Amino acid sequence: MSMLRREWEADANDVLVKAAEAADLFEDAARRLPREAAILDVMAARRRRLAQGLDRALRAEGVLPKGVDPEHEEADRLLASVRSALSRDEETGLLNDRLAADRKLAASIAETLGDADLPPALKAVLEAAAGEIDADRAALEARLGGAA
Repeated sequence: MSMLRREWEADANDVLVKAAEAADLFEDAARRLPREAAILDVMAARRRRLAQGLDRALRAEGVLPKGVDPEHEEADRLLASVRSALSRDEETGLLNDRLAADRKLAASIAETLGDADLPPALKAVLEAAAGEIDADRAALEARLGGAA
């Protein structure tokens, strides 16, 4: 396999990493916010399923998926905790941080779907997840009363 990555490979790997990170962040939020745990657990599971589906589809294309950087992930989690602790409303701050990460994931999905060379199996995984992710985010934003 060539060491040079095609654009779609890099983009799909970026989505995979962001999806895995988002899943971890939503799982963390569910543990910290029991009142919102039901929706946060669903959001985490869908993002985890996206990451797993992309991992399988990339491997089927002969691409070794890039893993999540645990140090980067822990730094992001710590930064989010500090931000939410400094927020007037810790719950709103924490959820807004999670929503911001989710918006980045959605933007990465849209960018990757725009690649004309994207293999059909990867496109199918991304398209199936995109609508769910947008609907989840809209539901959580509505729960926040538009404060997101």
